[in-house]
Amino acid sequence: MEEKSIRDAMETEKFFTQDDIKRWEYEHREDALRDYRSDMRACREEGRAEGKAEGRAEGKEEGKLEGVKATALKMLKNGIDVDLIAKCTNLSIDEIRGLAEQMKT
Repeated sequence: MEEKSIRDAMETEKFFTQDDIKRWEYEHREDALRDYRSDMRACREEGRAEGKAEGRAEGKEEGKLEGVKATALKMLKNGIDVDLIAKCTNLSIDEIRGLAEQMKT
């Protein structure tokens, strides 16, 4: 099978090398395909990098919020006033009350 593929490629090459215009068209088509594949690969890599950066940023924000909520829960368990917790954590009073309800269950 490998020999047949090589023979076919050689026949194709012979066909294109005999006609300057056909050879020129073939080479330019191949160049365009290589450029297209290269551009697509670069775009995929750029998209992945952007996605990773966005994911990291979202993860950091979620982590910060979870940390603030954990602190608010500790403050609630220690009997600190809801208004003071809201001032210290920048959570809304409703969010703190929600945490207090979770703590009861």
